[in-house]
Amino acid sequence: MPRFVEIAGCPCPAELAPFVREVMRRTGSAPVTIYRGSEPDALAILHAHGKHSQAELVALAAAGRGAEAGIKGTPNPAGQSTHELCSDGRAFPGPVGRRLDPMQCGMDWPDGDVPRVIAELAKLGCEPFRPYGASANESQHICCRAEGARLSILARLRSDPINPGDRSEAVRTVQVYLVRARLLPQDFDVAERVGTYGPKVVAAVKEFQRRHRLEVDGIVGPKTFAALRRRFGWRGSVMRARAAERGAGAAGDRDGAPVASTARRARTRAAARAAADGHPGKMRIGPAGLHLIKSFEGFRERPYDDGRGVMTIGYGETRKPLPRRLTEPQAARLLAQRLDRDYEPAVRAVFNGPNALPFTQHRYDALCSFVYNLGPNALKGGSGFETIGRAIRARDPRAIARAMLLYCNPGTSVHDGLLRRRKAEAALFRKRVAR
Repeated sequence: MPRFVEIAGCPCPAELAPFVREVMRRTGSAPVTIYRGSEPDALAILHAHGKHSQAELVALAAAGRGAEAGIKGTPNPAGQSTHELCSDGRAFPGPVGRRLDPMQCGMDWPDGDVPRVIAELAKLGCEPFRPYGASANESQHICCRAEGARLSILARLRSDPINPGDRSEAVRTVQVYLVRARLLPQDFDVAERVGTYGPKVVAAVKEFQRRHRLEVDGIVGPKTFAALRRRFGWRGSVMRARAAERGAGAAGDRDGAPVASTARRARTRAAARAAADGHPGKMRIGPAGLHLIKSFEGFRERPYDDGRGVMTIGYGETRKPLPRRLTEPQAARLLAQRLDRDYEPAVRAVFNGPNALPFTQHRYDALCSFVYNLGPNALKGGSGFETIGRAIRARDPRAIARAMLLYCNPGTSVHDGLLRRRKAEAALFRKRVAR
C-alpha cells in the first residue's frame, strides 16, 4: 500500500511528494488534486478538505450531482484512474486496472499553470506529459512517465527540510556524517537504512551548526546538509585518506623505501571507501533497487500461480514450502534475505576481483533486479547470456546496459512487461552518481 503525505490538502504518494513540493516552490502554484484512492489515511485527508475519493466522485456523477463536486465530464470508474495509481488503458500501456508506480500518479493543476508545471517537472527528470492532451475536460491533468525517479537530496531539503521527529533515509545519512564528525558516539546505531531524527541527533546537528557558523536551529536544510557532506561525505573521506597517505609516503621516503604512486592511490581509494561506507567490502542492495524489484514483482499476500505452473507469494518468492499468507513487511524481509543469500553474491562478484567493474550503488541495484528476475547465473555468461557476459568481462558499462535490454523473451506474452523492466533496470544502471 502506498504511503501518503498531505500537500495542499491532497493526499500524495510519498515518492512523488518531494517533486510536487519543489515544483510548488519554483512556480508558486499548488495542485488541485493528486491521489483519490479509498484507503483510510487518504480518505481522512480528502474529507478534511472537502474533497472526494474516485469512488465517491463516480457515485456523485451517477446521482446527477457531479457539478457540486466540480466534476468535468464523466469520471473514470473506481479502480481505473491514474488518481488511484491504476491504469485507465490510455495514459499508460498495459491492461486497465494495472497498478502504477507512485511517481505515475495523476495530478490536476490549475489550467493556467500547467505549462510551467510541466516545464519544471521535466527539469527534475520526471518525464511529464498530458495523457489526454489539452481537451476541455482534462487539460489540467498531468502524469509522469519516470518510474522510481529520485530528487537530489539538496533539492528535497530546500522544500522539505529534516525536522525533529522525522524518519527517513536522509536522517540516516546525517547520522553517519555526525558519527564521522565525532559529534555522535562511534557505537551510535546507524545500521538501519531509515533513521530517526531524535533529541541526540538534533543536539549534534546544533553543535555542528554552531562550530561552522550556520544558523543554529537544529533543522537540516540544504546548507547544513551540504556542509556535512562536504566535510564528512565521500569526497571528504578521500581528502582525509590522501592526507594520511601523504604522511605515510613521506615517512616511507625518510626510511629509504618510497611508496609506489599506483599503490598509494589504490590504498587511498580503499581507505575512502572504508570511511564512506563504514563496512568495507560489504555491498548491499539500496532503496532504489528494492523499489524497482517490488514495483515489477508486485506483492501478493497469498500463493498464486505465476502462469508457468510455479506457485508464488510475496515479492516473487517461490521456495517451498510456501506460507499460506504473508504481510507486506514479512514479504519485504523475506525478499531482503533471499537477495542477500541467493542473488547478491553473483552481483558482488561483478564488482570484486582483478577484472572488477567500477562500483556504483545504481549499477549494483540494477544488476540485483536483473538477476532476481533471471537467476544468479545470468551474469556468468553461460548459455543464453553470452552477450551480457562478454560486456561484463570487458568492463564496459554502456555495453552492459545495452545487453540488459536483450533479455525480455521476444514473441511471448510476457515480452512487453519484461521489456519495461529491462528498460527501468538499464536506466538505473546508467544513472550517474550525484557528488
